[in-house]
Amino acid sequence: MSDWVNWPHDREPIDTVGLGVFDGIHRGHRAIADQCSHLMTFCPYPRAVLHPEAPMIPRLTLLSEMRQLVPNTLALRFTRAIAELSAAEFFERIVVQELAPKRIVVGEDFHFGAKRSGHGAILQALGASAGIDVVLVPLVMQAGEPVKSGRIRTAIQSGQFNHAVDLLGHPYSLSGSVVSGDGRGRTLGFPTANLALPETKLGLLPGVYAGYLADTQAPVVVYSGSAPTFDTHTHRHEVHILDYDGNLYGQSLSVMVTQQIRGEMQFASTDALQAQIQRDIQAARP
Repeated sequence: MSDWVNWPHDREPIDTVGLGVFDGIHRGHRAIADQCSHLMTFCPYPRAVLHPEAPMIPRLTLLSEMRQLVPNTLALRFTRAIAELSAAEFFERIVVQELAPKRIVVGEDFHFGAKRSGHGAILQALGASAGIDVVLVPLVMQAGEPVKSGRIRTAIQSGQFNHAVDLLGHPYSLSGSVVSGDGRGRTLGFPTANLALPETKLGLLPGVYAGYLADTQAPVVVYSGSAPTFDTHTHRHEVHILDYDGNLYGQSLSVMVTQQIRGEMQFASTDALQAQIQRDIQAARP
């Protein structure tokens, strides 16, 4: 068996598998996932292996977040050896021998194999020879453009977070470990969990956001920024869980961010900041 990042020992036989990178599990990906019993993705991101010298493209969705959205997601460890397989070799060794699905679903722009030599028509021909049905799903369009991960990433990075959530079709996930901060939130009367994101994850632009915890659905306010009111310079993601005052240090936390409430602001006094935080909390309440 190839080196899989996750391969459940009790995995049931695969009926229909969707193939792709699936960064974000956006509306276009959902058009594939809704037809499948399983998804197969790659980890790490193929570009990081093929072009390690290039600037890193931060991920919209970590593998753990992807599996929250689609539990039956299998991840193949992407290596140089995998990258060098021809389209036919990839199909035979990974798809046929290891996944052994009855049906394959991919986007119409799907490519696979060395130098992206395989495409939809080739996959259909390979599938026909192996007795596997292959379905090509048209691109999902919104406002005249295809919904793609790059478009969503650009929206988040350009300050259009709420538009990005609309393109995703679900809240944006933020997952990481809770680390110690400066304790200023508790001093202000609004304790926060300082969320350390993996370096591969696309964080939020400075501002205040609403959302909820993935596991309990408890409403939260997320502050992303460097606290200009207090003249600090370290960007952080702080999560205030409404009506909660426990200690989360050292724990993992997963937050679903639904909307941006406002941009980052600098306040003339602590009282003005506290009054604004109260308004933010009211805006974040369901």
